[in-house]
Amino acid sequence: TQSTWGTVGNMDLLISFSFFIVALGVFLYIRSWNQKFQVPKYAMPPKPKPVPQPQIDIPSTFTKEELRQWNGTDKPIVLISLKGVVLNVTSSGMYAPGQSYNVFAGHECAVALATMSLDAKDLDRDWTTLTGSDKDTLDDWFDRLTSKYPKVGELKFFEDKKEQ
Repeated sequence: TQSTWGTVGNMDLLISFSFFIVALGVFLYIRSWNQKFQVPKYAMPPKPKPVPQPQIDIPSTFTKEELRQWNGTDKPIVLISLKGVVLNVTSSGMYAPGQSYNVFAGHECAVALATMSLDAKDLDRDWTTLTGSDKDTLDDWFDRLTSKYPKVGELKFFEDKKEQ
Protein backbone atom coordinates (compact mmCIF):
# COMPACT_ATOMS: atom_id res chain seq x y z
CA THR A 1 0.00 0.00 0.00
CA GLN A 2 0.92 3.60 -0.53
CA SER A 3 1.16 6.04 2.34
CA THR A 4 2.66 9.45 2.84
CA TRP A 5 5.98 7.75 3.55
CA GLY A 6 5.91 5.51 0.54
CA THR A 7 5.93 1.74 0.32
CA VAL A 8 6.69 -0.75 3.14
CA GLY A 9 10.23 -1.20 1.74
CA ASN A 10 10.86 2.51 2.14
CA MET A 11 9.67 2.26 5.76
CA ASP A 12 12.30 -0.39 6.49
CA LEU A 13 14.93 1.85 4.92
CA LEU A 14 13.77 4.79 7.05
CA ILE A 15 13.96 2.71 10.27
CA SER A 16 17.43 1.44 9.37
CA PHE A 17 18.63 4.96 8.57
CA SER A 18 17.16 6.28 11.86
CA PHE A 19 18.91 3.52 13.82
CA PHE A 20 22.19 4.38 12.06
CA ILE A 21 21.83 8.08 12.95
CA VAL A 22 21.10 7.27 16.62
CA ALA A 23 24.05 4.82 16.82
CA LEU A 24 26.37 7.38 15.21
CA GLY A 25 25.18 10.01 17.69
CA VAL A 26 25.83 7.71 20.67
CA PHE A 27 29.28 6.82 19.33
CA LEU A 28 30.25 10.47 18.82
CA TYR A 29 28.91 11.43 22.26
CA ILE A 30 30.93 8.70 24.02
CA ARG A 31 34.04 9.54 22.04
CA SER A 32 33.83 13.24 22.88
CA TRP A 33 33.08 12.47 26.55
CA ASN A 34 36.19 10.24 26.79
CA GLN A 35 38.36 12.92 25.19
CA LYS A 36 36.99 15.55 27.55
CA PHE A 37 38.03 13.61 30.65
CA GLN A 38 41.37 12.19 29.55
CA VAL A 39 44.39 13.32 31.52
CA PRO A 40 46.78 15.05 29.13
CA LYS A 41 50.23 13.47 28.90
CA TYR A 42 51.95 16.65 30.04
CA ALA A 43 50.01 16.53 33.32
CA MET A 44 51.23 13.02 34.19
CA PRO A 45 53.85 12.97 36.94
CA PRO A 46 57.28 11.99 35.69
CA LYS A 47 58.46 8.46 36.32
CA PRO A 48 60.87 8.30 39.23
CA LYS A 49 64.47 7.82 38.24
CA PRO A 50 66.02 4.59 39.49
CA VAL A 51 68.34 4.98 42.45
CA PRO A 52 71.85 4.21 41.26
CA GLN A 53 73.28 1.10 42.90
CA PRO A 54 76.92 1.04 43.89
CA GLN A 55 79.04 -0.73 41.34
CA ILE A 56 80.89 -3.58 43.01
CA ASP A 57 83.24 -5.85 41.16
CA ILE A 58 82.23 -9.45 41.69
CA PRO A 59 84.94 -12.01 40.97
CA SER A 60 84.15 -14.89 38.62
CA THR A 61 85.67 -17.64 40.77
CA PHE A 62 85.39 -18.10 44.51
CA THR A 63 86.83 -20.26 47.22
CA LYS A 64 84.44 -21.24 50.01
CA GLU A 65 86.09 -18.63 52.23
CA GLU A 66 85.71 -15.87 49.61
CA LEU A 67 82.08 -16.76 48.99
CA ARG A 68 81.26 -16.42 52.72
CA GLN A 69 82.00 -12.66 52.50
CA TRP A 70 79.07 -12.20 50.08
CA ASN A 71 76.36 -12.67 52.70
CA GLY A 72 74.69 -9.25 52.65
CA THR A 73 76.48 -8.15 55.83
CA ASP A 74 80.17 -8.14 54.96
CA LYS A 75 79.39 -7.09 51.38
CA PRO A 76 76.09 -5.54 50.21
CA ILE A 77 75.49 -8.22 47.58
CA VAL A 78 74.17 -11.68 48.48
CA LEU A 79 75.58 -14.65 46.62
CA ILE A 80 74.87 -18.35 46.98
CA SER A 81 76.42 -21.36 45.29
CA LEU A 82 74.36 -24.20 43.91
CA LYS A 83 76.20 -27.18 42.43
CA GLY A 84 79.26 -24.93 42.18
CA VAL A 85 77.46 -22.22 40.22
CA VAL A 86 77.50 -18.88 42.06
CA LEU A 87 74.26 -16.89 41.77
CA ASN A 88 73.48 -13.29 42.71
CA VAL A 89 70.28 -13.55 44.79
CA THR A 90 70.36 -9.96 46.10
CA SER A 91 67.17 -9.06 44.22
CA SER A 92 65.11 -11.59 46.19
CA GLY A 93 65.37 -10.11 49.66
CA MET A 94 64.69 -13.56 51.19
CA TYR A 95 68.45 -14.13 51.45
CA ALA A 96 69.14 -10.74 53.12
CA PRO A 97 70.36 -10.55 56.73
CA GLY A 98 67.58 -11.42 59.15
CA GLN A 99 65.44 -13.15 56.50
CA SER A 100 64.43 -16.80 56.29
CA TYR A 101 66.95 -17.96 53.67
CA ASN A 102 69.89 -15.89 54.94
CA VAL A 103 71.39 -19.13 56.24
CA PHE A 104 72.26 -19.90 52.57
CA ALA A 105 73.92 -16.53 51.91
CA GLY A 106 77.61 -16.92 51.14
CA HIS A 107 77.46 -20.73 51.07
CA GLU A 108 77.20 -23.72 48.78
CA CYS A 109 73.63 -24.77 49.55
CA ALA A 110 72.99 -27.73 47.21
CA VAL A 111 72.70 -30.40 49.93
CA ALA A 112 70.59 -28.13 52.14
CA LEU A 113 68.13 -27.44 49.32
CA ALA A 114 68.07 -31.07 48.16
CA THR A 115 67.17 -32.24 51.67
CA MET A 116 64.96 -29.19 52.38
CA SER A 117 67.12 -28.27 55.36
CA LEU A 118 67.85 -24.88 56.91
CA ASP A 119 70.48 -26.44 59.17
CA ALA A 120 74.00 -25.00 58.86
CA LYS A 121 75.47 -28.52 58.96
CA ASP A 122 74.02 -29.10 55.47
CA LEU A 123 75.86 -26.14 53.94
CA ASP A 124 79.13 -26.33 51.98
CA ARG A 125 78.79 -30.10 51.50
CA ASP A 126 79.53 -32.22 48.45
CA TRP A 127 76.30 -32.73 46.51
CA THR A 128 77.69 -35.36 44.11
CA THR A 129 76.94 -38.10 46.62
CA LEU A 130 73.18 -37.37 46.56
CA THR A 131 70.98 -40.08 45.08
CA GLY A 132 67.34 -40.74 44.32
CA SER A 133 64.74 -38.17 45.25
CA ASP A 134 67.34 -35.87 46.85
CA LYS A 135 69.18 -35.64 43.51
CA ASP A 136 65.88 -34.99 41.69
CA THR A 137 64.95 -32.29 44.20
CA LEU A 138 68.36 -30.68 43.77
CA ASP A 139 67.97 -30.70 39.98
CA ASP A 140 64.58 -29.00 40.33
CA TRP A 141 66.07 -26.31 42.61
CA PHE A 142 69.00 -25.84 40.23
CA ASP A 143 66.71 -25.32 37.23
CA ARG A 144 64.47 -22.96 39.16
CA LEU A 145 67.19 -20.79 40.71
CA THR A 146 69.50 -20.62 37.69
CA SER A 147 66.60 -19.45 35.54
CA LYS A 148 65.62 -16.81 38.12
CA TYR A 149 68.96 -15.35 39.26
CA PRO A 150 72.03 -14.29 37.29
CA LYS A 151 75.08 -16.53 37.31
CA VAL A 152 78.12 -14.54 38.41
CA GLY A 153 80.80 -17.18 38.81
CA GLU A 154 81.90 -20.60 39.99
CA LEU A 155 83.00 -22.08 43.27
CA LYS A 156 86.60 -23.34 42.93
CA PHE A 157 86.24 -26.08 45.51
CA PHE A 158 83.60 -27.82 43.42
CA GLU A 159 84.89 -27.13 39.89
CA ASP A 160 86.01 -30.71 39.40
CA LYS A 161 82.67 -32.09 40.68
CA LYS A 162 80.30 -30.01 38.53
CA GLU A 163 78.06 -31.92 36.18
CA GLN A 164 78.52 -30.96 32.56
